[in-house]
Amino acid sequence: MKRTLFVYILLTFLFAGCQGPGNVDKSTEPLIKKKGAKGGFISFNSNGEIKVDEKLLEKYNFEVLWTFPLKKRITKCYLIKDALYVYTPSEKALYSFDRRSGHVKWFFVLKEGLTFKPALWEYNKEDQKITGIYKSDEVAVISQNRVYIIEKEHGNEITSIPLGGIAPSAPPGIHKYNVFVCGWDNRIYAFSKESGIEVWRYLTDGDIKAQPLATSDYIKSDLVFVGSTDGR
Repeated sequence: MKRTLFVYILLTFLFAGCQGPGNVDKSTEPLIKKKGAKGGFISFNSNGEIKVDEKLLEKYNFEVLWTFPLKKRITKCYLIKDALYVYTPSEKALYSFDRRSGHVKWFFVLKEGLTFKPALWEYNKEDQKITGIYKSDEVAVISQNRVYIIEKEHGNEITSIPLGGIAPSAPPGIHKYNVFVCGWDNRIYAFSKESGIEVWRYLTDGDIKAQPLATSDYIKSDLVFVGSTDGR
């Protein structure tokens, strides 16, 4: 069985006048390699010819799954579960790709840029069946002094919370009720996703540079794990 190599070619794809979450033109499709095609993988008339050495890939038992044309320079990529998140600094946009098909689900413009890796919260589907309350899975993103909660499937903004004087030191954490932000003051802060109000804070004896992780499957109560340079 062949292993798969994901190749993302940086080309031009212009979204004019993008503000906030955006829906990508449905006519925009990933460029998927067709088996049996002759010649190079793909070429472009106006921007010059780009080729992938298929023989070299086959030598190491890889194949190109898909590519997508983005004319913007990509500086950050994060693979989280079934989604690939790509950040382009020139337009300050975070894109969500379906990692298997290469289709763009959405893009979201961050006025102050992307500071850290996004965090994902997936709601327990069995619990939702019991309660009858259904919510979309969420992505938390820090942009300088604000944290955004974005709907994972469609990229709609659910809420945004100002961080005041907190200088974030690590990627955010997210839970069904709260979002967690670590600061250079050695503290971790919990903010209510519903109200945006600070719920609690905890002081460690060192810097917090690792992403906090939350779980809701513990027997007695929900848990948040955070590591500090104090060795704990």
